[in-house]
Amino acid sequence: YILCSAALLFVIAFERAFKAYLHGIQPYWKFWGVKIVVSVTYFQWLLFKYGFRLGDEEIYLWHSLTCALEMPVLCILHATYAYPYGKEWVDNLLDELPEGQAA
Repeated sequence: YILCSAALLFVIAFERAFKAYLHGIQPYWKFWGVKIVVSVTYFQWLLFKYGFRLGDEEIYLWHSLTCALEMPVLCILHATYAYPYGKEWVDNLLDELPEGQAA
């Protein structure tokens, strides 16, 4: 928990330090899109294990079912906000490539 909190603080400090450069690629939703997926799956596993006190097999089955139901929703949010097709963040990344590397 302490290391995860420290890592979040470093990410925030990094984003603030390079705010002008990162503005074009919008890192906020990219970071939180991944963080939400990881956090949701971890905390629901804990909920099944300690909240409902299920056995290992039931935990695995319920965890798999909830992931199968919620991941499409999280993927749509991730694709809509973090990596929307045709937005300026792609152009900003391509502009930063050295000459001759753009496809």
